[in-house]
Amino acid sequence: MDDGATIGWIGAIVGSLAGLAGAVFGCRASLKSARNDAQRQFLWTLIAVSTVLLVVFGVAIWLTALGVWPRWVYWLAMGLWFVGLGPAIVWGNRRLGLLAGPGQGGNGATASR
Repeated sequence: MDDGATIGWIGAIVGSLAGLAGAVFGCRASLKSARNDAQRQFLWTLIAVSTVLLVVFGVAIWLTALGVWPRWVYWLAMGLWFVGLGPAIVWGNRRLGLLAGPGQGGNGATASR
């Protein structure tokens, strides 16, 4: 186990599995805390879209790590993922608040996509 690359690969695999476990835990917690069917439906849509994007992101990262794709693909994927992540979280939280309805943390306004 003196090989630094081996330790790096172990970290990549363990890190990927830990990230997946965290995502599953977070999705379950979000669905459990949903206040109504509208929020649950929105969360399922968000989970489905996020899963597709995460698979595309993961494939780009792994294929770059394996040397199949050039290094710039890694940086492009990371940049797009993290630049888009912040606004997506803000938008999702606002939409969930709108879907909560009056008296439940939302303002009761009609949520728009």
